[in-house]
Amino acid sequence: MLAAMTGQVMNNSIIVEDDLTDYEGMTLVVTFLDEKKKSSQTKSKIDFSKYGHRTERGQSVDKYMEEIRGNDRI
Repeated sequence: MLAAMTGQVMNNSIIVEDDLTDYEGMTLVVTFLDEKKKSSQTKSKIDFSKYGHRTERGQSVDKYMEEIRGNDRI
């Protein structure tokens, strides 16, 4: 007999909402449909604000860019 069910993995168990009493003792094959997250995807993002600070030169550039962008329309 073949049957398909949906469920979720929690800790080391598979949780399904269906009644499984009819399948007691049967062989089970589990297929994961979603890809496992790679370690690069689970890393936290870097807070770049702690590596830089505002300077007078940077503020001048910000003002200059605002002026250019503010006057770029005809």
